[in-house]
Amino acid sequence: MMFAIVLLVLVVGGLAGFVLIVYWAASRSLKRSAASEELTSPRQHEDVTVVGKRADASGNVLTRQQYYLTFERSDGSRVELSVPGEVYGLLTDGDRGTLTSTGGLFEDFQRRSLR
Repeated sequence: MMFAIVLLVLVVGGLAGFVLIVYWAASRSLKRSAASEELTSPRQHEDVTVVGKRADASGNVLTRQQYYLTFERSDGSRVELSVPGEVYGLLTDGDRGTLTSTGGLFEDFQRRSLR
């Protein structure tokens, strides 16, 4: 009886470990392919207008601040990108200019006019 319980625990534990390893490998592969796609995507230059700003804070002891700007393209579509704090602080709603991005990652914004 005790042998059967030990065997059952080992089998269930082994299966759980196998599932966790497969999940970890798959998620790592997906992250790697997404990062590769971002790096190999062509650099885009678009005329945009800043239409929104937001900041998120995360963490308990050490707070990490993330900054986001929403850009509106000339066709009316919008994209929100994570930006450095320095860029976030310098831009405001209504600023127009050229957005440079690669694979959904912010690279630069060159302001043309304030409004």
